[in-house]
Amino acid sequence: MEYRELMKKLSEGQPPAVTFLFGEETFLIEKAVHAFIDQTTDPETRDFNCDILHGESCEGDTIIQIASSFPMISERRIVVVRALQKCTSSDRKKIMEYIESPLESTILVLTAGKIDRRQRFYSSLIGQSCSVECKRLYEKQAISWVVRTLQDKGVALTQEGAMILVQQTGTGLWALSNEIEKLRTFAWGKQSLDLEDVVQVVGFSRKFNNWEFTDAVCRREFRSAMIILHHLLDEGQSPVGLIMDLARRFFILMRIHALMRLNRKETDVCKALGLRTFLARIYIEQARRFSIDEVNHALISLTTADRSIKTGRMETPLVMTLLVRNIIHGSDGG
Repeated sequence: MEYRELMKKLSEGQPPAVTFLFGEETFLIEKAVHAFIDQTTDPETRDFNCDILHGESCEGDTIIQIASSFPMISERRIVVVRALQKCTSSDRKKIMEYIESPLESTILVLTAGKIDRRQRFYSSLIGQSCSVECKRLYEKQAISWVVRTLQDKGVALTQEGAMILVQQTGTGLWALSNEIEKLRTFAWGKQSLDLEDVVQVVGFSRKFNNWEFTDAVCRREFRSAMIILHHLLDEGQSPVGLIMDLARRFFILMRIHALMRLNRKETDVCKALGLRTFLARIYIEQARRFSIDEVNHALISLTTADRSIKTGRMETPLVMTLLVRNIIHGSDGG
């Protein structure tokens, strides 16, 4: 199940009997746990019908005993077991036995960090529960999350402002939520915020690297690439080094185009380029953003820029700006 679908079910008062929340984005897990507690128990009887247990310190028998208990002065009881991955194998077995025939009045929520889906316990648990993986967001997803979260709080934020916030803070939702609260305080009495507001509140402190610059260019994200470029140049990064990194990436994209013309599968591309699967997927997706002619044009632009910097024909920032524009938008700058 998708995270949004689960949250919708909770808002409609339809909590699944057994839910397994797992993944690296603990902010989403905690948000869901609080939503479960709020939606399934009454504040007046919550102390009697809400149990928060920890896999590292609670035995399986205790978990099952509590989950098998009927609620007091309420229709439902909620039992949350955190850090399920720290339960012993025997305790996990007992939990699975309970899940096969859970008590109707108990809402059981299990949480874990990163897991190995290949393990029999987790594959069985995912199959017999409402399972939701809480992944770390990609940059674009995090930008949308920031805009949406502030909208829900009555404050509009421009895409440029959200992009800067994510680039300076990272995609971790705990850190982003803290910065959002700062923005809300700053926005007291204001209904909309823009790039300048974000700069005043967050500032520029994040360190960028060459990979992020190359990745932004190859995703054809001009604004993002330019922001990272200026930071890298201000930090003293070698422009020739940036050009070399871009050239290496576009040579990879050229090889991917050649393999794709032969109708090679993703696994074949991985083997041919000596790449891990996740990296090959990133490069294949980027190769699809450029035609073979655009890849050739990018390599010519890189050679020209390298020559211009080494001969001092133009100022470095201008050379690099024109280079990024030519690669992303084409030589006409459209």
